[in-house]
Amino acid sequence: MNVYYLYILNIFISFLSATNYYVATSYGNDNNNGTSINTPFKTIAKAASVMSSGDICYIRQGRYHETVTIDNLDGASGSAIIFTNYNNERAIMDGTIPITSAWTQVGSSNIWRTKLSSDIWQLFLDWEEQVMARWPNAKFSDNTIWDNDNYWAKGTIDDNENAYSNGTIIDDPYTNSAGTSIDLNAKSFDLDESNKQAIAILNLGSFRTWSRLVTSHSGNTFNYATVPNWKTKHHYYFLEGRREFLDQAGEWWYDTYNNADSLYYYADNGVDPNKLNFRGKVQSYSFSITGSEYVQIKNLEFFGTTVYFSNGDNCVVYGCNFMYPSCSKRMLRTVDTEPEMTKFASGSTGSAVRNCAFRNTDGTALEMWGGTDTVDNCYFTNIDYSVADNSSIMLTMRMNGTGNVFRKNTVHRTGASATVMVGDAGLVEYNNLYDTGHLQSDGSMIQFMEGQQDGAICRYNWLHDTEKYGARFDHSGTADGTNGTMHHNLAWNCESGGIMVKGDNHKVYNNTVLNSGSKNDIIVFQVNNGDHASSIIRNNAADKIANHRTNNVAIDFGTYTNNWNGYNESITLNSILTDTSNNDFSPGTSSPLIDAGVAISGITDQYSNNGSGPDIGAYEDGNTNWTAGHDWNLNSTFGSSWVPIHGATISGNSGFRMMSSPVSGSILSDLLDELWIQGMTGGDATSGNANVWVLNLAGQSWTAVSNITSQTLTAGQGFLVYVFDDIDFDTDSDLPVDLYVSGSHNTGNVSITSIPQNSFYLAGNPYAKTIDWDDVSKTNLSTTISVWDDASSDWKTYNGSSGDLTNGLIAPFQGFWVQASGGVGSFTIQADDISTTAGTFLGRTMDENTGSLAFTISSGDYTDNLYLTLGSGGNIDKDISDAPKLLPLQATPRVAAMTISDNIPMKINHLPYDLEGTYIIPLDILSLDIDTLGQFVTHDDQVTLQLNNQDLPGHITYSFIDNISGIEYNMQNMSGLNLTTESKGSFSSNYNGLISNYPLIGEARYSILIHYGSLNKSNYNEILPENFELHQNFPNPFNPITRINYDLPMSSKVKIHIHDMNGKKVSTLLNEFKDPGYWHIFWDGKSEEGKTVSSGMYLYTIETKEFLKSKKMLFIK
Repeated sequence: MNVYYLYILNIFISFLSATNYYVATSYGNDNNNGTSINTPFKTIAKAASVMSSGDICYIRQGRYHETVTIDNLDGASGSAIIFTNYNNERAIMDGTIPITSAWTQVGSSNIWRTKLSSDIWQLFLDWEEQVMARWPNAKFSDNTIWDNDNYWAKGTIDDNENAYSNGTIIDDPYTNSAGTSIDLNAKSFDLDESNKQAIAILNLGSFRTWSRLVTSHSGNTFNYATVPNWKTKHHYYFLEGRREFLDQAGEWWYDTYNNADSLYYYADNGVDPNKLNFRGKVQSYSFSITGSEYVQIKNLEFFGTTVYFSNGDNCVVYGCNFMYPSCSKRMLRTVDTEPEMTKFASGSTGSAVRNCAFRNTDGTALEMWGGTDTVDNCYFTNIDYSVADNSSIMLTMRMNGTGNVFRKNTVHRTGASATVMVGDAGLVEYNNLYDTGHLQSDGSMIQFMEGQQDGAICRYNWLHDTEKYGARFDHSGTADGTNGTMHHNLAWNCESGGIMVKGDNHKVYNNTVLNSGSKNDIIVFQVNNGDHASSIIRNNAADKIANHRTNNVAIDFGTYTNNWNGYNESITLNSILTDTSNNDFSPGTSSPLIDAGVAISGITDQYSNNGSGPDIGAYEDGNTNWTAGHDWNLNSTFGSSWVPIHGATISGNSGFRMMSSPVSGSILSDLLDELWIQGMTGGDATSGNANVWVLNLAGQSWTAVSNITSQTLTAGQGFLVYVFDDIDFDTDSDLPVDLYVSGSHNTGNVSITSIPQNSFYLAGNPYAKTIDWDDVSKTNLSTTISVWDDASSDWKTYNGSSGDLTNGLIAPFQGFWVQASGGVGSFTIQADDISTTAGTFLGRTMDENTGSLAFTISSGDYTDNLYLTLGSGGNIDKDISDAPKLLPLQATPRVAAMTISDNIPMKINHLPYDLEGTYIIPLDILSLDIDTLGQFVTHDDQVTLQLNNQDLPGHITYSFIDNISGIEYNMQNMSGLNLTTESKGSFSSNYNGLISNYPLIGEARYSILIHYGSLNKSNYNEILPENFELHQNFPNPFNPITRINYDLPMSSKVKIHIHDMNGKKVSTLLNEFKDPGYWHIFWDGKSEEGKTVSSGMYLYTIETKEFLKSKKMLFIK
């Protein structure tokens, strides 16, 4: 008794001392203490390193790419160590990395290549698995990958069992159901090329499949290292591992030979992979837990990775979503090796997997080794599309040890011949199993080997629509299995038979089986004389019950009573059941099955209030029909397919953010859940001023959102939110914070139409990747866009050639202003407008000035930018490439500079390229403070003006005039000036309507004089190239500088990048619009950081909207 009290006391003390830890990948830091939501760790591994019995790790929303290794860390009963999500947020363990290296086209084919820095063995496009290049071809998208009768090649063994022996296969050509010829001899493959041999996936053992390297090949015959358990029937195979198999869209191949590390992809016609979202699997396990007890993983999601437990008892995985958890490493040329799957290994007893989903595996879905383990209420689908190199008899699910339970699970579309094996004396109940065993011969959905049957129970299962047996007590011919029980199972459309029982002393009660095709429904099979002498078969209903697989051989052994056997009846079983077409298999009205059974203690107890005796079959008339399979909704819990999360980080301080969503139809409450929302239904507070607005286009005004839980966004729509940095009002800033939205991101074209003349529209990036504004199709629209940047408390602007919004790149989640000009405006953003260069959410200072003249005006901590651009479409008056100087969304002290055109203050003034004489442009600079009324107040100040004229055409010069002193400054050899601002009074900082320009305050203090010289028209209009071209650099090899010539037949935005042979970008030489002509640029062998690169081979690439080409050059020191 004292020991018992001490045990309870220890648990109580452990509970009191338990600690909650928090992890946030977006704003955490492993130097924090991790014990509050405001001071989280960054990594789960850090939390694991400090946790002890009873501790809980709460993981905030986001993607975590890390391996959490736990060794000898024990919880206890009632005080487990728990890793779980925080507050229903989606915490995703991601075993993949984005593929961001540049793709280059291989010749003019659909094949593209990129260099990787990490080996991958599974490839995803938009979170969907792509097919490893193979022959014969098959696809995931149309499920042909599950059809070995039509999309695997075949050996001739079924025609002649002596045709060849183990280690050799002779191809048997055929034409499949799609009319495709499957003929190895006709393909002219080189399967045995040294170090690049094909990999054969060989189903040569009926219910066993292996992978092997091809050792020699000639015509329709190839050889391989022998396999165990080779059989002389039903030989199927397919081939992987060679580039020559890469011949249809969606296939990929990874070249590992001689450290090539090159990824090849076969793209759809006209598709540039540089604009696609690829990820590669680089991790098998995100949690690796050894020698640890009472560890629980709950409510996490896993993409391209999974969990591993070894030698640890009483561990639990609960409520987790596993998508693509396991995959073989054949692409890395690893053969004859079991895939690394979800596994409880080496004596992990008493553990459980509950309420989880497992989808899309290459390899067994789950193995549990130990005993008294449980798999309960889980969902499994698309399990094991190659079924190669698995353990034992190569199962979908394998449990070892004694007393395991497999309960209430749904399993469908599987490759392995056998679906579930639960070890010795296991319990299999209330499962829904169907559509199984596509890729191997023989097999059953529930499999018990001889030594596993003693004490085994198989009951209350739905077994249907499969080529295999429903449930089987098997026999290998060496020993009988005994003392197993099958009762109250329902099986239909099992083409090999619903129930197969071999051995002796088995109990087969109250099963309903029908529609087994040419096979018998319930087969009680005597393998040897004397089998089943003690078996009992009672209360079963089937059209065909027999001691044979297909023939009507009577069961004249054991105890066989009270069965409804259609062989002995003049009607069908279907006719006496309620409604089998709607899966109601209970006895129909006045069915002869009612009360026709015999009572069996512990088996038929439920009949006692429903008649004179139990009914025959799996259901009792008058009772509620039992059901099978998982009891939760997959779609609402995890989604019918992978639901990616897309995120944006909100950092800085309180202030406005212009935003959008990459998910069409997303609800604002989903996206803004982490922020303080007020003044609307569904917000944190319904009182106060609303802090989320959408555009009223017709009224050119803001409309406050009234209900955050119902306000949706259309693709391409932006919105405005005021972010409070103290979200929980504890006086500490809670930023940065990650905002996430779930759902499938937009991939189609997005059009915004009917923007009234001169009206503004708040647009938004509709995609999960950066878009390039230069590539967007525009009608009656200003080329200028503006983005509010809270970090600088000012607008970032771009007009198609210059500005401080980096090269017109608009990041995901970014909202931006556009304005109709010249008529009713519209624009269309296409998937092709996705940039191969990433932008930065909420804008950033441009890395490279691309305008003709760029000005930076600074005073103390305040800085402003101003641009003059020149082009053939430029105008002395206002034109579509001008950008007005906009008042800030939030008034703070600042310096503001503007040119003036048509009495409109400008941030970007677009001028003609060719003009005569001198053009005078007023320039005003204001130093601004804020008064007590919140108005801007101008004041006297000293400011510095700096210039960047590197792209100024040679025929243009410029100077400055101080309009008060009359002094003119010739700026040709000057990089800047010290200027004076004046006190001119105050003006309102509030908007007059939706968005407002700065007012004009008095006279401009300065003027810019643009002097147009003579332009050589003959050169300007010289004969233009007919085609795009990138020429070989000269000299090559080179040191220290080389020249790169390129031809443009039309005006284009041109990007020229340098990459090393690993695909890493070294330098951007050019990123600007160019007129048609013959151009050149120099590279001095330096990186963007100004450091001289290492000797070696480099790629230089030119990219326009219409043209992409790369060449190699050699830099030597």
